[in-house]
Amino acid sequence: MNSNKRTIRFTQAGYDDMRNEFNTLNASRAEAVQLLQKAREMGDLSENGAYKVARAKLSSVDRRIRQLNRILHWAEVIQVENKEVAAMGSTVVIEDSIGTKQYLLVGGFESNLDKGRISINSPLGKALVGKRKDDAVQFHAPSGLKIYKVVKVE
Repeated sequence: MNSNKRTIRFTQAGYDDMRNEFNTLNASRAEAVQLLQKAREMGDLSENGAYKVARAKLSSVDRRIRQLNRILHWAEVIQVENKEVAAMGSTVVIEDSIGTKQYLLVGGFESNLDKGRISINSPLGKALVGKRKDDAVQFHAPSGLKIYKVVKVE
């Protein structure tokens, strides 16, 4: 395990997603450069909308490539060691009086509530880390104190 403070922790799936996006963007960069060159050949750049769009697209691709490169440089893949205790990479099922919810605990760059992935740095994520089946979980959400019961940790 890398003890450097700049380490960015990922699940294996999250790391693979970032690596795939990086590779896809690198492959698409050549096409963005070609579009810019074609637009440049159209003449007057001051009133050339195609040139401005192509330049903005290439800038966007380059910016994301640089960002992903920095993230991947500091990335560390975390393996779940104890499958009975909630930690990064664990799937946790919780319940309250309203019903049950299932979350995958992930790093900040992987979090996506729509996909059921919550950051271990979020209020709920912090409350879940270290919990086991049948433990109570309390945390302060923007809407107030929330209390859940851990149904399952995988």
